Amino acid sequence: MKNLKFLFLTIILTIGFIFPSCKDDPFNCGCPAPTFFDTEGLEISTYRDFENSEKITAADSVSLAELDMIYIDYLVTYHTSITSQNDWSFSLMNTANACSCDISVRGTDSEELSSLSIITLNDFDADHLANSNINDLFDYYGCDYYGEGILPTYIVNDTARPLTDYLATQNMRNLECEDIGIRLTKAPELNPEFKIKVILEFTSGEVHEVESEGIFVML
Repeated sequence: MKNLKFLFLTIILTIGFIFPSCKDDPFNCGCPAPTFFDTEGLEISTYRDFENSEKITAADSVSLAELDMIYIDYLVTYHTSITSQNDWSFSLMNTANACSCDISVRGTDSEELSSLSIITLNDFDADHLANSNINDLFDYYGCDYYGEGILPTYIVNDTARPLTDYLATQNMRNLECEDIGIRLTKAPELNPEFKIKVILEFTSGEVHEVESEGIFVML
């Protein structure tokens, strides 16, 4: 009987040494590796009804009230970042606590935002002539943030704030989102054709640009 007890204790102690007390280690715990994305380009679409995917096509005429959303989609590729965090210290409870996983977070791993600029390609008003920055004419309606599994905030109409205020909080930070939803706050006064260029710049010097199709926006 003593031999059996000795054998049992030996097995328990051996397991305590063998199994790592790991955290966020997908190799040893089966945890999902953190997922990041790299931005490779941009796409832009205008919507009459964003929630129902009703787009505005080139050369269409809409009122400002009918222009529901301008959606800027970051074209990305995904990669994982895995860092082993094994703790090989002895513990009788290692086998019970070996697999403790944090929720994987998507975002950029190294890309830090330098600027996001929206440029009008036509004369908009007296203060915003062709090739001027018109960031101040937009409200920010959110983005699809995966980090905590929350719904895209751009589907909630009461979350709007000036785009310039939002961008001021994001300068020199890694991107958390793969897109951005914005709304125009006034109609063009000089040329009704609304056509813009979006320029996304990172602190590394990486730059991505996209031009929208021209649509006509009336009061």
